[in-house]
Amino acid sequence: MADHIAERLESLEGLYADQPHRATAADAPATAVLGPDLTCEVTGPDGWSIRTAMMKAVGGDASAPTPGWVMRAARVSCTATTVAMRAAPAGLAV
Repeated sequence: MADHIAERLESLEGLYADQPHRATAADAPATAVLGPDLTCEVTGPDGWSIRTAMMKAVGGDASAPTPGWVMRAARVSCTATTVAMRAAPAGLAV
């Protein structure tokens, strides 16, 4: 897996060196719709969606992860994938 990641990163580095304008892109919008009992359905590109709900202690129904948990999950998954991407060029599999 590390070889595949390293190859893709090397390819992108070459592309971005030759065409720096391709290294930036507009982020896709996310649309949130507040539902009953402090639930929220968030949709984005390609049909992606995530549902959140607040805990019962604050009036939610606790039927999905809280928005704060999703935020922390996003941060830790970003960190984990960044570690793997930085390790791959050195031939290290995480």
